[in-house]
Amino acid sequence: MLRAVCPFGVRMKAADKTGQSMIEACLAILIICLIFAGIFQVSQIFVAREILSYSASRAARARTVGFNKWMVRKVARVGCIANAGRIVEPAYDYSDPGIQDAVATYGPGELWENVMGGSLQPPSTQVDIEVARIPEYLWAPTPAQAKYVLDYEDWDSISVLDLTPSGPGVVGILAHIKAQQDYPMKVPAHGAFYNSDTVELEGEAYLDNHYPLYLDDDNL
Repeated sequence: MLRAVCPFGVRMKAADKTGQSMIEACLAILIICLIFAGIFQVSQIFVAREILSYSASRAARARTVGFNKWMVRKVARVGCIANAGRIVEPAYDYSDPGIQDAVATYGPGELWENVMGGSLQPPSTQVDIEVARIPEYLWAPTPAQAKYVLDYEDWDSISVLDLTPSGPGVVGILAHIKAQQDYPMKVPAHGAFYNSDTVELEGEAYLDNHYPLYLDDDNL
């Protein structure tokens, strides 16, 4: 017995298969993007923790040469600038006519090659500001004055604990500094693999504490 096959029905089945393949491809791309976003966020967290360890070591160094706790805190905050996010004080507008002309003139590939090859080097206004302001910030006598010299959006998420013993008989005891931060996770879709917008990180450092040999800090 022969059965007729409708050509329209055959075409509908092929279209269904094509649509199913497209949906599967989209789901696969979405999962891959989430995995890469997660890997990128984890790598940022590892780098942030190393920066906190560096900050703690700089603060411990400041402590061992006799700086007071306010100066130690400032040194630690400067060491954590890479974790501090966008600069908010002083406010500035970045505009470079040369870069704008290059973007309007070159295609993406040619622009990238010119930048990587060294023929087009965009200036960094923020670096110029930081070079000028960091020494002034370290000289600031109070937190209120320091905040108007230099500030970043995430600096307040960083805390510095000076756990160095003080008082008579502490010569030879190690200086102990701990830098902590509620590190903000800013990679898109981080909520897919972590249920908070921040992660607690810390770094600490120990150094030989020799300043009591020649200074008395009065526990300041």
